Amino acid sequence: MKNALYPTLFILIIGSLGHFVFPSWPWWSLVVVAAVAGRLFPVGSGKGFVVGTAAGTLLWYGTALLFNVANGGALAGKVSQIFMGYPPLAITALLGGLLGGFGMLTGCLARELFKK
Repeated sequence: MKNALYPTLFILIIGSLGHFVFPSWPWWSLVVVAAVAGRLFPVGSGKGFVVGTAAGTLLWYGTALLFNVANGGALAGKVSQIFMGYPPLAITALLGGLLGGFGMLTGCLARELFKK
């Protein structure tokens, strides 16, 4: 459990800084942050993917929820129309989870590659 806590907090804190402190960071900065976390923290590939997925989901869902509350749900309604009625916050969380998971997996595999 402790092994999963540190990379999760790293992704959430650095990813939040990227979203709120440096708004010019692109949407794919989550992948870079998760890959760095996977390289820095020694977790296995499978566990790394799960940790990255959880952290990416939490980060993007939380950010989307904050923006949704701030604009009164106007943007979420338009995104819902694009995705044919599917809940936009859930789709955002799913995409963030996949980006975080694959980014963390890349970092974990890079760690294993350079370890040998």
